[in-house]
Amino acid sequence: MTHPPGPPSVGEIALKYGTINSQQMERLIELQGETGRSLADLMGQEQMATPYQISLIQLLQEFLVLKYQGEKFGQIAVKQGFATKQQVDAALKQQLKQFREEKRKRMIGDILVESGVITAEQRQIIASEQQRINGKGPIPQQGGDGLKGLTLNHEERQFLMIRDQDKTFAATVVQKGFATKHQVDRAMASQIRAFKRHRAVNRLGDVMVTEGFLTPGQRNLILADQQQMDRPEDPTAPMPPPDDGINITLSPDAMEAWAEIPEPGTPPATLAMLKTAMAAKGVIQGILRDEILQCCLDKGLTRFILARGELPVLPGTTRVKHLFKVDAKKPIRVERGDPLAKLERIDHARPGVDVLGNPLEKALPHRTEPAVFNCGKGTRMAKDGTRVFAAASGTPFVSVLGRLHVLPAVNVLDDADMRFGAIETYAALSVSGTLTGAYPVKAGTVKTREIRDTRLESLGDITVSIGITNAVIKTQGSVRARYIHNSTIEAFGDVIVDHEILDSAITISGRCLALKSRIIASTVSARGGVSALGVGSDVTEPCHIRVAGEEHLILALEKIAEEIDLAGQELRSLEKNIKDLGEGIDRVFEKMVRLKRLHDAAKAEKTRHQTGSQDHTPRTAALVAALDKKLASALNALKQLNHRKRTMVQSLETLEQSKAVTGQRTESRVQALERKRFQLLEWNRQSRGLAQIIVNGPIAQGTHLSGPFSSTIVRQTCCRTTFKETLRHGTLEAFEMVCKKIDPPGN
Repeated sequence: MTHPPGPPSVGEIALKYGTINSQQMERLIELQGETGRSLADLMGQEQMATPYQISLIQLLQEFLVLKYQGEKFGQIAVKQGFATKQQVDAALKQQLKQFREEKRKRMIGDILVESGVITAEQRQIIASEQQRINGKGPIPQQGGDGLKGLTLNHEERQFLMIRDQDKTFAATVVQKGFATKHQVDRAMASQIRAFKRHRAVNRLGDVMVTEGFLTPGQRNLILADQQQMDRPEDPTAPMPPPDDGINITLSPDAMEAWAEIPEPGTPPATLAMLKTAMAAKGVIQGILRDEILQCCLDKGLTRFILARGELPVLPGTTRVKHLFKVDAKKPIRVERGDPLAKLERIDHARPGVDVLGNPLEKALPHRTEPAVFNCGKGTRMAKDGTRVFAAASGTPFVSVLGRLHVLPAVNVLDDADMRFGAIETYAALSVSGTLTGAYPVKAGTVKTREIRDTRLESLGDITVSIGITNAVIKTQGSVRARYIHNSTIEAFGDVIVDHEILDSAITISGRCLALKSRIIASTVSARGGVSALGVGSDVTEPCHIRVAGEEHLILALEKIAEEIDLAGQELRSLEKNIKDLGEGIDRVFEKMVRLKRLHDAAKAEKTRHQTGSQDHTPRTAALVAALDKKLASALNALKQLNHRKRTMVQSLETLEQSKAVTGQRTESRVQALERKRFQLLEWNRQSRGLAQIIVNGPIAQGTHLSGPFSSTIVRQTCCRTTFKETLRHGTLEAFEMVCKKIDPPGN
């Protein structure tokens, strides 16, 4: 049976988006024939969809009716010459866009009047004509063509499609006695509220864990039972991993595990999905903290490290012992030739373990190196490789990643600008005036009056007596200034400000301390927490404050990944050139084969004419002369191609030799960067973040506050408050940002 084109019914929409199946659709049509009630009412009565799902489907169906009427309105407008087809199509597109983005249902006639295409009187004329035509019969309600070109957004499609799965989950929960039907209903209500307010699509099981009605183990048990229905009858067959698109890969030595996340457009990966995928792969050791993994997911990374093993410590191996106090509060001075470090023998052994939990009792050559010194500027290693000495006078310094430097003192008694010239790299820099952006600066430590319009990289602390303006700063130490304006700062240490932080982006692994100042119109991500006198202003853009996150670590890891990719570019380019040259040699050889065949054929033809003809007529002589010319040309071309082939072969041999050298250099560089990544993760593991924001003064309405697993927005301006991310009451995995008032002094 065929139906006239027109907007689809509520049942057809529910069937298309997976809210009901074909059997349920047949049941609804049967009930409608018996009772005469609407499909929407029957869907609710039979508990095939939630009230919110039904209302969403009805909203979509109402728009499709409106869209169908708009198309007829447009046809009449074009027929009567009030509008062109292009103008009507543009109005229909605007109608669809407003419904998709704002769920507004607007008449196409109103859109055409507002855009000046038709007048209000013309709209009335068209509407009267349309009403006259519609009076001949109802608007057809069958046929699926009305859905063509109209799609719900990703969240709405997900929400409509999870009903059947959640219904099975709810029945299993009650059947096993894990929760009551009342608790299931409450969780479903929370699920709908979350979607209405935040467009969050949460599975019923996750909601029940968050609400404290189920434990994560109970949820996983039910999900495993649901997967069991699709498993083969063989009880020994392993359960297939969840089809979430997450791919877990291991390094060849199983010392690192990496996650490969599906590209955007697929359902977003979650921390629970990552853990499930790791368990399916057998990754159990050295898993990075949840905060790091969640940060990678929040940043939308498609590939990132999940776990790292622990290297073995073998008897007889050595470690570095520095011969000066590394964490001395006052700078230490060494002279040229002074010993800085030595190798110390390790007598005790400690087995290592890879990410799969397998013990390691042998050294991994590409993970360690015989010379464990990490020598930087101003240092030199002894010939026997057991000691490091100062190659210049200055201040010994060990960076966060263990690199040893001797920083020479560089004192600038005026401004460090274009007139002063380039500054010596990795020095203990002291500037009496302003450090400006004449040249990019790479320093050891920095003390200056002011930093302005500068790109600065530093191994150690940066101390500014006045302020920082329009600067980009990356440091392995801390930053201290009176104020920070319109700047970007990345630091392994703390950022301490006396006056204010304004219109800046700060990403640090330490604390952000503005105890006597305010943070205004800025984005701050501080792993060690934030303390400020005030946050935000009623007349500026809202601040975004994130604590205990691992954004700074992720930035550092991404930079290392970029350096690894860059290190391999030369080798990849060589390999491409070798491949192209090899293919070129093959093509030249094929040409030589074809020419040789042509040469041989011409030679045979010449011989046949010379021996086969008794009388050498002028025609035969001309033919032989032409063949001679052809033979000479072919022979000359063969010689040229042969010379070209020899040249290409020599070039190929040169490239192959260069590839061997470049491959060794690239491998050495990549291994050094991988060790750097190991050291960075080891440094990060030594401390945890603090998910706490302390504001001793006002915090403005609209301020965004977040921890690793939760976030909130300040709904109204308040004073003297502490925000801390804690586990939600009665749950084991759900977090929330909790606000507490700070007691006034003296109480």
